Amino acid sequence: MKFITKKTLKQTKQFTIIKKKTKQSKRTLKTKTKTKTKTKTKNTKNKNSSGLQNMNQIFKSVKSLHNYDTYIVFFCSDLNNHIKRIESLLDIKIPYNLKNEINNREEDFIDFYLGNKNFIFGNYKKKSSCKEKNCHENASIIGKRLNNTKKKYLIILNDNQSLNLLVSGIIQGYYKFTKYNSTLIDTPSIDFYYDDHFEKLKNSNSIENAIKININQCEVRDLVNEPVNLLNSTTYLNYIKKSLSSYKNIKINVLNQDQLKKMGMNLILAVNKGSNNPSMLITLEYINSDNKEDKNICLVGKGVMFDTGGINIKYDEFYDMKSDMAGSAIVYSVIKTLADLNIKKNVIGVLPIVENDVDGKATHPGDIIKSYSGKTVEILDTDAEGRLILADAIYYCKKYNPKIIIDIATLTGQVAEIFDNIATGIMSNDPKISEEFKKIGQIENEKMWDLPMWDEYIEDTESTMADLKNINRGDASAINGAAFLINFLPTPKTKWIHLDIAGVSYNLEETNTRFEGATGESVRTLINYITHH
Repeated sequence: MKFITKKTLKQTKQFTIIKKKTKQSKRTLKTKTKTKTKTKTKNTKNKNSSGLQNMNQIFKSVKSLHNYDTYIVFFCSDLNNHIKRIESLLDIKIPYNLKNEINNREEDFIDFYLGNKNFIFGNYKKKSSCKEKNCHENASIIGKRLNNTKKKYLIILNDNQSLNLLVSGIIQGYYKFTKYNSTLIDTPSIDFYYDDHFEKLKNSNSIENAIKININQCEVRDLVNEPVNLLNSTTYLNYIKKSLSSYKNIKINVLNQDQLKKMGMNLILAVNKGSNNPSMLITLEYINSDNKEDKNICLVGKGVMFDTGGINIKYDEFYDMKSDMAGSAIVYSVIKTLADLNIKKNVIGVLPIVENDVDGKATHPGDIIKSYSGKTVEILDTDAEGRLILADAIYYCKKYNPKIIIDIATLTGQVAEIFDNIATGIMSNDPKISEEFKKIGQIENEKMWDLPMWDEYIEDTESTMADLKNINRGDASAINGAAFLINFLPTPKTKWIHLDIAGVSYNLEETNTRFEGATGESVRTLINYITHH
């Protein structure tokens, strides 16, 4: 999203929010539509780029609230006051019979015209609809509807709403990855509006922050949607370096294959043996707190650029396995967003980057590999590769003496079978942390639910041929994957939570709230958790 800025407007680097002036000129829609002005006709078709860059061409600011084709407002209750506010803001009068019709309709969206102006009301009159889920999803439906149009939209925010969710829903619903489509698309103008009351409530910063967070979440979606022939480990590293080059409080370190071999990170190397692209370990050190009591938070993101399954090759369609690096993209985005928001925390991102491919050099089922921690692992299944690279990366966090390690990974297909694409499966060695993530996930409309981490599961990761095995023959594969990781915590007392995003990270089909492709889900929950803990 590229946003034209004006000094009279509240703004962020990327997104402009229109703030009501203290003295606003009186104009009516009727007068405005009759006013003749000379304007140059502009081509509203844009050359296609990534979903994020395409959005960067859309959002721009204007001084008058009358220069829009469509006005969008969401309400949960007290519709009459919303109508009065719209009438006051735009100097219009909605006919009495139309007000009655609006009040009596029960649809999720009330769509009507007044002259040549379109009004869309997101309808939450039923109390049961006044929930985070409905607020975010209905905003997403509207956002999706605005894609590939060439109108001017103004979204009028109200101080009694879930503002972050509305902003998030509009942006996430609008996003569509069209970079490689030859058909040019139309691009609209979309602005958010708030008035003076927001500054008293300190909501203006909240809106601006929500925009930054969601723009960065769309960047995750861009990265995950890229095919591996265009985004491999080397081009991925170059992208991260370029993106973060201007961030003075983010330090990038890279361990190449030779360094990984010298350090004994053999599990990472083992997964990558069948690939022509190099493996690496990228660390992103965000240090922005002088408080000595603020211990480091470590985020570990699975970065498998493509997963064929290795010699245990996948037997079904797996074109979407380009998304197996989603965890690493989320960690990168969270670190970047923390810096954008100037959050006073110390957070380390650890990204093990590999490609699980097949050739004569690939790791074989039954191979025994010594890990970075010193423990040996019998690799019974080369398609259980994510836990192998995470194991070395998690133990590497020992260097930072973390108060908590959070790993994010598209780890198991079973978690998608349990929760479908509805929720992230979480497992932790501290039930309190799981509860916190569940509560925050509910607030952010990124549902999370915990699975048990009982001793029996951990004991079942032991091998007769080595210290550990990367799978067992039971049916609890989602839990077993996490149980394997717990063996590689720096200390038994290290707090840890595992986020298995396999079910929610990628939509194989278009839904009513999202276009097909990557979702970037869990970014908002992680930002919320880190900011407030």
